[in-house]
Amino acid sequence: MDMRLQRGDMTYYWGIEYIHGTKNQDISSSFTYQGWPDAWRDIRADRRFYHNASVRYDMSDWSILVGVRNIFDKDPPFISNGAGTRYGNIPAFATQYDLYGRTGFVRVQYKF
Repeated sequence: MDMRLQRGDMTYYWGIEYIHGTKNQDISSSFTYQGWPDAWRDIRADRRFYHNASVRYDMSDWSILVGVRNIFDKDPPFISNGAGTRYGNIPAFATQYDLYGRTGFVRVQYKF
């Protein structure tokens, strides 16, 4: 969902990105771990909401945009070893999740 408010030379933006949870259907969450029966592994990557905001100032030949991605610094979900390919405990090929956390940015444009 994207929301914008434009007032004069300023544009205010708030965006919410929803990523639905997923589960590895090919394996069971209960398994035997080093001889211990009924061990549990996390095979589900939970849903996430990411909030982003920015402010843009426009002039006739230049503009500046300042903002923050992942304002509330939500971590990506964790999965257990054997539940899928991982980087640490984070799904490796789940690029829809924010792997960097809260990130600020600035963009300057000049028209010539």
